[in-house]
Amino acid sequence: PAAVLLWAVGAVLLTAAFGGLFSLRVPWPTALAMASRAWLSVFGTTQFTHELVQVGFLGFDAGRPAGAAPAPAVVPAATRRARG
Repeated sequence: PAAVLLWAVGAVLLTAAFGGLFSLRVPWPTALAMASRAWLSVFGTTQFTHELVQVGFLGFDAGRPAGAAPAPAVVPAATRRARG
């Protein structure tokens, strides 16, 4: 329940962030559509991770350590930015 909510919020924020990035080059509706379409690649197929080297490079072989590795840099930067 809480993990699903966090995942959903993260997915929305990530999509919005990429939409914002893409909107620097294309109109916002197109940018949001492009960012949203990326999720089809994530959930629609497993073909992009069929090679072991790709699994390793993407961090899917060790999800928790790969996901937690940037935290020591991200957390202080995010809190410093929030404080002003």
